[in-house]
Amino acid sequence: MIDTIVLTVKSGMFTILDHNKFSPSTIGFYDSSSYYNLGSRGNFKCVQNPTKTELKLGIYKPRLTVYKRINQKRKFEIVLKIEFSVPKLVFGNNFNEVCEKDFSNIINKLKNILKNMGVFIFEESLIEASVSAVHFSKNIVLTDYSIPYTYISQLKKLDINKRLDVNQTDFRNAGSIFKFRTNSFEIVFYDKM
Repeated sequence: MIDTIVLTVKSGMFTILDHNKFSPSTIGFYDSSSYYNLGSRGNFKCVQNPTKTELKLGIYKPRLTVYKRINQKRKFEIVLKIEFSVPKLVFGNNFNEVCEKDFSNIINKLKNILKNMGVFIFEESLIEASVSAVHFSKNIVLTDYSIPYTYISQLKKLDINKRLDVNQTDFRNAGSIFKFRTNSFEIVFYDKM
């Protein structure tokens, strides 16, 4: 199942309806009187993330980043990066798994939420957007009354190839996470509860 996805939408495929919903405002990308200096790296970004209040109220919104940068052809371009959890968008949680039949519902919900966030984008543009990152997941339900910590502690005992980094984090709420990682991928086991 797909959990988190990052879409990159090129300039001309989206319209920012409310520049002030971004921090800093994206008006500086479009209005020469409010021009932003791109700095030494040749890019500048404006972000819009869900607020703490929205998170407390259970309102799910994707994380948006608008970049103005110099592309490979040495020309300025404005791109929109949309990062979101697909199951949270559709179901409001990441326990239920999405499948292919949910695709049109996902696109429709994403389009409507983006419009509420001050960004207009056609459904076709969302479908054609480049996928710059994807996180796959699989929920494993433990029906034998065992706890995830038992399995995570067994995974730690594996003799893994030296090319993989191994990392463990324990959280205050007795949660635990165990990772196998390289520069190009990561496999994570954790207790969602």
